[in-house]
Amino acid sequence: MLVVKSINFVDIQIIFLFTMTPKQLQNIAQMEGILNKIEDFTPKAEGFLKQWQELLPEVQKLNTYYGSDQWRQDYDDANAGKIPEGMPHGVLSEDLAYNALGDQYFLAVDFLKLVTKIISREE
Repeated sequence: MLVVKSINFVDIQIIFLFTMTPKQLQNIAQMEGILNKIEDFTPKAEGFLKQWQELLPEVQKLNTYYGSDQWRQDYDDANAGKIPEGMPHGVLSEDLAYNALGDQYFLAVDFLKLVTKIISREE
């Protein structure tokens, strides 16, 4: 904000201009940009969090199934050719479910580290 003050001393008028420094203005512009990014990001993060929360029961269900007696029976039967041809059964591979569940776990760990920083206000 530009503030103009004038002082009259007899016939001498002195005008003082008060304004923020270029550094202040640059900082405000930078902080405004950060604020805009946060306002844009937050609803997206909320949407992602909601999706992940909705997916969690299914992740837990897969985790319970993977390695269970039922999974072992399904695995053995599929390997014996008892599964209908053309039916997807990647869940019976030992790697796909393991990797997907592991990816979920390690992503959750990364999120936990991040939110811990946010909550504790660490740099």
